[in-house]
Amino acid sequence: MTQRINHAQQLFLNTLVADMSVKNNKIVVTFANELFKHYKIVVLGNNSYLAEVTNGQNYYGSLNGNVFTPSKSVVHGHPYRVEVRHASGTYKIREMIAE
Repeated sequence: MTQRINHAQQLFLNTLVADMSVKNNKIVVTFANELFKHYKIVVLGNNSYLAEVTNGQNYYGSLNGNVFTPSKSVVHGHPYRVEVRHASGTYKIREMIAE
């Protein structure tokens, strides 16, 4: 039963992020709607913390509407990931290699 709940939670949280890309040498995370304001969403680069949006408040980046851009420039070839950290666990939402 717990596996089903976690899977359902993962499917729901996946819908929070509409897009993740690199623009002007920065990671850009575009949220699908305002629901992201109810979660802790963390951006990692090469498995290290870069920035986050927690309950709509941004840390180490800029938030313009539904678009979040961490302050740190990307390192080309490194992996980047968006996670939701929730009481029920950590959920990987998006991953990419910076080109």
